Amino acid sequence: MFLTPRSSQKWYQPLVYVVAALITLAVAWVLRPAQIEVVFGNWTPVSFTGTPLVLTTNPEGLAILAAVAASMALPQLFPPSTSPHGRNPGTGQGIVIALLFSALAITALANNLVTLVVGIGLTDFLATLSAILRTRDASRVLRDTLYYGGSGILLLIAMALYGASSNSLYFPLAHIPERLMPVIGAALALRFCLVPLRAAGDLQRETLWTNRASTLAGLVALARLPQLEATPMRAWFYGLALLTAVAALALAILSNRRVNTQGYTTIGALGVTLVSAVSWQSGAIVAAAIAWLLGTSLINIATPAQSPVMRRMAQVARWIGAACLAGLPFTVGFVGRAGVITDWAGRGLGGAALIAGLGLSQALLTLCVLRLAMWRDIPGEESSPPWLTYASIAVTAIVCLHVLVFGIVPGLANAPTVGTLLSRNGLIGWLVWLIATTAGGVAWWLESRWAVYLTRVRPTLVTALSLKWLQNVAAGALGRLANPLGSVFVFLESDGALLWAVIVLLIVILVSRPGGP
Repeated sequence: MFLTPRSSQKWYQPLVYVVAALITLAVAWVLRPAQIEVVFGNWTPVSFTGTPLVLTTNPEGLAILAAVAASMALPQLFPPSTSPHGRNPGTGQGIVIALLFSALAITALANNLVTLVVGIGLTDFLATLSAILRTRDASRVLRDTLYYGGSGILLLIAMALYGASSNSLYFPLAHIPERLMPVIGAALALRFCLVPLRAAGDLQRETLWTNRASTLAGLVALARLPQLEATPMRAWFYGLALLTAVAALALAILSNRRVNTQGYTTIGALGVTLVSAVSWQSGAIVAAAIAWLLGTSLINIATPAQSPVMRRMAQVARWIGAACLAGLPFTVGFVGRAGVITDWAGRGLGGAALIAGLGLSQALLTLCVLRLAMWRDIPGEESSPPWLTYASIAVTAIVCLHVLVFGIVPGLANAPTVGTLLSRNGLIGWLVWLIATTAGGVAWWLESRWAVYLTRVRPTLVTALSLKWLQNVAAGALGRLANPLGSVFVFLESDGALLWAVIVLLIVILVSRPGGP
């Protein structure tokens, strides 16, 4: 398909993604009940890592891969109306996407720490390469690379400290000690780009799944921690996640452009997704990750030009995506958040603050998803062959079905049953969720009345909420701190630096000798 002339590719490239997605989806579901473990022990990476790479089928990993496979064809079938085929990649980009999915599969199916770190590293590398091939914003790609690279370095440090104590790297025998959790928490905070580590207005606002591959890899790593008997994440992690959600969702409300509203809503929904780790159950975290991926994929569907049937299907899909992100019962979005507020209710003043942050995030998220679900954009005018219409309807129905199936049968993601989740939420949990969701719905209904008051203060609010001013202050402080170091480097580069280094070394040797100098 990719070898045909460019003029004849435009309606055939989506077919490649549809077929690949359906085959991958079928393989993921077929392998789910199987218990297969594969050890790669006689190839080049072993000489570098010193440990075989081990993959195994597990319900959580296969559920993530099924969700990715189900949603990966949506951007090709429903491209933006402003550029109907602008997202159809060429040959190189298509190969990178295939390799990126393979790297994410390695991460999801890893059965030892070395395989997990290798999978995350490959995912980051290929996601960066995909961004380079697709975008012209080199500075944004560089910033993303620095943050994901910093996260990977911290994960490598944590694995090195863990392995230095002669602990087993094999997941069934592994146990992550509490002393390593601050390092792992910092690595995940960098990977999820939580504010104030990164300005909310500076985050990637494209909604393709390839842009979220590194984040998905981080969610897979987060879901692995309960299985490795690690201690739960501290309150600061959830505080930063909710701060990110509030800032990004507020920016989405202040934005008048759909593309910015979509991107900020995706970022805000990620902050709400991270609170699923409060239950410290792998199944709940995986369900929340699936809800974030599928919900944002559906809510961001553009209005198609192909037929009235597809336009109605796209509208239904957006409403299902909105329900998923809002956490309605019997959708996969509810599975990850059940019981979070009840757990925080017993943690005193700190827990009350987190509940207030989650309630505000829920209200803002409800407003944003309702706005996106009802956003009226102008469809394109190009026609399409009938098979593309049928394929689009089939793929969209499959994605919507996954949202409902994982919500009705959470055990498919190794999460508790629906009855357990409904009872776990508790009275206070249902009350906070109902009040916040209702407040968001009322705010959306009355948006035309209060939006006019934001016109004058919008630039000020955007500047404050984006937190770029904080990064500018930090950059200035670091610049002033770096000035004295410049003088040190000038001295170190002088002719007498080697002599001084020898003198200091001799003094250290003399002092460290038994009995003193």
